[in-house]
Amino acid sequence: MVLENELAIQYSRQFGLKRIIWVPSGTKSESSRQQQFIDQLLRDPVAQFGADLITGDLEDLKAAVHAARKKLETPAPPPPPKSSAEQDTKVIYLICDERDRKATIPLRKLLKSRGFESYIPTFDGDAATVRQSNQNLLNSCDAAVIFYGAGDESWKRSVDAEIRKVAGYRTSKTPLAPFTYLAEPATDDKTDLVEMEEPRLINCLYGFSEAAVADFVSSVSGTVKP
Repeated sequence: MVLENELAIQYSRQFGLKRIIWVPSGTKSESSRQQQFIDQLLRDPVAQFGADLITGDLEDLKAAVHAARKKLETPAPPPPPKSSAEQDTKVIYLICDERDRKATIPLRKLLKSRGFESYIPTFDGDAATVRQSNQNLLNSCDAAVIFYGAGDESWKRSVDAEIRKVAGYRTSKTPLAPFTYLAEPATDDKTDLVEMEEPRLINCLYGFSEAAVADFVSSVSGTVKP
């Protein structure tokens, strides 16, 4: 259960996954480890990330699920129309873990200097709104970069899977073929990507390099297909 909750938190951080945690009042366990986990769910905001904590009875849980479904089914308002100048600006989605927010700044500054508009995921706010915002970015961006820094190997695979799923929703855009930006810390998985000469790789494992980003910049500059 601990691992399942950690994976759910990871998905919630990255994709705005809506969660409901139900711990009926008075729940106890004879297992000390299980009781420790129950106490953590009740008291630790990190363990509750992206979740509505329900401590009532089954009817309270049903009401919470109904309210969450109703909120998810309410369509988001359409974005305002873009000006002709905005339509010509390429939008780059930098998919990163929240811990990498500051580490993305050199790359974001470079993209801005090249006339691109870049966004990182939405991390704060209601879980359903966060997920919808990040889904909209995947659907509408012209190119994407997976910023592989603080996130671990399972995080990277979850991002890859999410990008594959979004292909059917990009009705007005070409399928995403993201670049992967390797950032510190160095790991075996990142080293494998370099040694296997994986395509569409931006190797900045030992610090930001404008030269390393040149192929990506040229690719997006020449066409909306990344």
